[in-house]
Amino acid sequence: MSAGFPWVSVVGAIPLVGVLAVMLLPRGQAAQARVVALVFSVLTLAAAIAMGVDYNTGGARFQFTEDYTWIKAFGAHYAVGVDGIALALILMTAALTPVCVLASWHDAPDDQARGPKLFFALLLATETLVIGVFGSIDVFFFYVLFEAMLIPMYFLIGAFGGARRSYAAVKFLLYS
Repeated sequence: MSAGFPWVSVVGAIPLVGVLAVMLLPRGQAAQARVVALVFSVLTLAAAIAMGVDYNTGGARFQFTEDYTWIKAFGAHYAVGVDGIALALILMTAALTPVCVLASWHDAPDDQARGPKLFFALLLATETLVIGVFGSIDVFFFYVLFEAMLIPMYFLIGAFGGARRSYAAVKFLLYS
């Protein structure tokens, strides 16, 4: 692979495609939602490892960069890239997500409203946003992604938390 390959966008897009795949499963497909989430989280890990292998430690400070004007009036850009620290954090995120999927394999209830489809879709959405946060090199884009990351986390806590999950979800938003 060349150093110009858009690794950060690809690694972030894989779990986003997983969100769509999980949500498009027919109702009552709890077992398939778990498997699809695991497959996409492992694919994300494989792509992150490939990005790590392609990273040149003696190269430029930021690699795999992309920069597209997003909101011209604010000077905001879709600007992503990785340095050594961001690469380590993305690799850690990609490695922990399959572990989280496996650890929560039986935790999501099988009812229709709050089933595994919603749980694993929110988990993969969180992974996408976290990878975007770590790969962002534009402060406005970083801020938007960081705040957007709180949304699936709020719903994960509020829908799948413990006995006081509503209280915990509100406190999470207030103090984040």
